[in-house]
Amino acid sequence: FTVFSRQMDSNIAYLNYSCVRPDYRKQGVCTLLLEKVISETQNKGFIGIELSSEVPDFFKKFGFVTRKAYNYRLNGYFEELLLRL
Repeated sequence: FTVFSRQMDSNIAYLNYSCVRPDYRKQGVCTLLLEKVISETQNKGFIGIELSSEVPDFFKKFGFVTRKAYNYRLNGYFEELLLRL
């Protein structure tokens, strides 16, 4: 995971990239990492986390909600999501 703020004065963190190698999927790796990211961003005073994902249902289990959905012919479907902390 890469987490950063898009703007210097922003209190919303942006989760830039998340992926788990196929041979490690379905073992709770991403869940553990995401729980740590949520905890650390709260501890650092952020009030939310934004991300874009092709698998939005995974993130919705943690309370993320859809802000915008895209369906591009070349890149496929993805959603911008937000979690309020």
